[in-house]
Amino acid sequence: EKATNENNTAEEWGLIMEICDKVGTSETNAKDCLRSVIKRLHNQDPHVVLQAITLLDACVNNCGKTFQLEVASRDFETELKKILKRWNGTSTKVGSKIRILVKKWSEADFKADPQLSLMTSFYSRLKQEGIDFSTQPEPSVNSKTQRSADPDSVSSQQEVEDIAKAIELSLKENCSPKMSVPQESHTVSLYPSVSGSGTSSSSQTQEARKVRALYDFEAAEDNELTFFAGEIIHVLDDSDANWWKGRNQRGEGLFPANFVTSDLSTEPEKMMKSEKKGVQFNESVEVKTVKAYKKVEIDESKIDRVLHLLHEADPNSDSSGDPEELESLEDEVTEMGPLIDAELERVDRNHAQLTQTCAGLVEALNLYHALMRDMPPKPGPLPPQVAFLPQPPPHPIYHQPAPMPHQEFMYQPHPQPHFNGPFPPPPPGSHYPPAPPNN
Repeated sequence: EKATNENNTAEEWGLIMEICDKVGTSETNAKDCLRSVIKRLHNQDPHVVLQAITLLDACVNNCGKTFQLEVASRDFETELKKILKRWNGTSTKVGSKIRILVKKWSEADFKADPQLSLMTSFYSRLKQEGIDFSTQPEPSVNSKTQRSADPDSVSSQQEVEDIAKAIELSLKENCSPKMSVPQESHTVSLYPSVSGSGTSSSSQTQEARKVRALYDFEAAEDNELTFFAGEIIHVLDDSDANWWKGRNQRGEGLFPANFVTSDLSTEPEKMMKSEKKGVQFNESVEVKTVKAYKKVEIDESKIDRVLHLLHEADPNSDSSGDPEELESLEDEVTEMGPLIDAELERVDRNHAQLTQTCAGLVEALNLYHALMRDMPPKPGPLPPQVAFLPQPPPHPIYHQPAPMPHQEFMYQPHPQPHFNGPFPPPPPGSHYPPAPPNN
């Protein structure tokens, strides 16, 4: 910002070379520097923009290949096109200097390097769009004989006569009380300076001169005049070729001379564009058969056919070259959209239910396998002697306490009577084995 300050009366080459030394050290510094320069190029002050252009050219010439690659990038090309479009008509000096730089980079600095060919192609496209890159002498601010290229402007001889009339009128005013003229501070300005006496005299001589605005102009400085296309402006001073002084209902100020015309019958740009608009009718009659309503169903073959036709279509041609089948199929497939959405929702719900059921089944199987692993072993068969132990007789239910769990009862047989003869048979229901016979 110091190297492009609006208060600089001359280019600060010491700061510019110091910036170049820092920028050429790394790619990050080059990107940051170019970003700052672009910000200054978008400034409203033409003086700041001119200094930013000088800094940019110095960095291209002194910062090496790293900075040149950033300049020959697509992002900078977009920003440069915006700047050229903005300054192409409002400031001849700024626009001319930018065009000279683009031409110099394309034809000299970047032409031999294929990696920088983007700037060369950008220069070629601008020439095809009609932008003039021929070198023209810069207009002199102090020259009063240089006039604009407008054919309606007055010649130099007529201007001399107007000045003579202004001097004559100013001499007549010496006898009358002088009008108070506000004093203007002597500051460095980019616009032509106008003295108080000259302003009053020229305003009286040219008070009747009116011009019509061709384009909108919004004041960027306090001493500029804002107007819109089609408005009438009273010219107070047209001694400079590029900036005139005038007044309208918003006040007085400077405005670019190429934004107005002396021909009051000329329509402004916006009005001409609106008049050019019209309605065109196609003379050829196209008859389309309205198809009967048919129930919409999802048809995969039609969807595949539409995708195939869209894949084979030429994106650069207009819709007239598309097959007639494509339009009807597109309408049918578009009507399938709600049905496809509903089917997807149904499938999604079923998938969620199946996922939940599968998770429950897996959990049940895991629980089953865990229980099978923890099951106690089956009891084995009883020993043989236990199987033949006599059972105790049943105890009476009443008048006898129940035995404790830890008591064990053994069966004791009743004493048998001794017989010399054979044993009598056992009583019925007895489990005693028969006695052995006596030999």
